[in-house]
Amino acid sequence: MCTKILSKYFFGILGLFIVAGWYNSAMASSYYFCVGEKKEVCNVNPTYDCYTPPQPIAQALCTAQTPEGPKPLPYIMNMVSSFSGNKCGYGIYRVDCVVNATDAEIKFKEIDNKLKLTPISPELKK
Repeated sequence: MCTKILSKYFFGILGLFIVAGWYNSAMASSYYFCVGEKKEVCNVNPTYDCYTPPQPIAQALCTAQTPEGPKPLPYIMNMVSSFSGNKCGYGIYRVDCVVNATDAEIKFKEIDNKLKLTPISPELKK
């Protein structure tokens, strides 16, 4: 009797864990990183050497490992802070990996709200 009850609920619980895992993997991931000379000055990890281009770092952070191999995901990258110092200065970046269209729409609305963008009026298009 106890075995029947356990086996009856086992697959339901297992399915719940699978769906929960899928849901978490479908959400957008955000990462911060720094480009500059000294790790201790930046206070953000990871820190990359001076003059390292941020785009390849962002793409590496937003690459999903799938059974078919690595899958690069689209991303939105913003420089959130920069300051001078030492050999090359410092730049702190935020990368949001976009997993699906809903994530992209949410991120673009956040950017629009932050920048308070307004549509171009039809009179200016002429």
